[in-house]
Amino acid sequence: AAAAAGVDEPNIICEPLPDLDWLAENRASFERKHVGKFCICPTHHKGAVSSNDKVIWLDAATAFGSGEHESTAGCLLMLSQLARNFRPKRILDLGCGSGILSIAAAKNWTKKIMAVDIDPEAVKVARANARINRVHAYVTVKESNGLRGRWVAQAGPFDLIIANILSGPLIKLAANLAGHIERSGFIMLSGLLSHQRSAILNVYRGQGLLLVKTHQLGDWVTLLLKRPERVLPRKS
Repeated sequence: AAAAAGVDEPNIICEPLPDLDWLAENRASFERKHVGKFCICPTHHKGAVSSNDKVIWLDAATAFGSGEHESTAGCLLMLSQLARNFRPKRILDLGCGSGILSIAAAKNWTKKIMAVDIDPEAVKVARANARINRVHAYVTVKESNGLRGRWVAQAGPFDLIIANILSGPLIKLAANLAGHIERSGFIMLSGLLSHQRSAILNVYRGQGLLLVKTHQLGDWVTLLLKRPERVLPRKS
């Protein structure tokens, strides 16, 4: 590689690493983090937490979603704001990962939440996290390839859909997501870079959805869209 790049070959040092539980070491490096009205605490945290916070007990593990990434933080901020004047009855967390957003939604509204992920490891982790946070009575976690699982059809249509995935799948799923949302319901999209915003909005506006709010943290964008209560007539 050095020869191909036309640079001097670096000195390479090889040495054995100690036999440590690196996942545990990584977890120990995380401290509690406030995002909106939520306080994300690792399970090893022993300090006091404010009674005003909605505490989410969560360790960095083998599924995405610890609150550190801007896409997850953007969703948590959006959920904090939605809780002020919105009362959903049925919620879908598509691509739930660790289950952090389902747990946050359950702590907001104590309503039934369907959480799905294509990765069986994520399903296992999300179920465990729901139990740790004592919201497993509200959060049902299932393995599903997008919206294809029968559980999604049985649980919907939804007042709120949260999809923190990637721009490509979000574009492919636009019509399907729009078909699973109630009239006047919200869809929250994240996992998007700022330069992908326009393409995503064009696709979802084509499904009759309106942009309500945008959060940008660094290069990452979270969009909140709403299906209008009535279909507006087209201008001639």
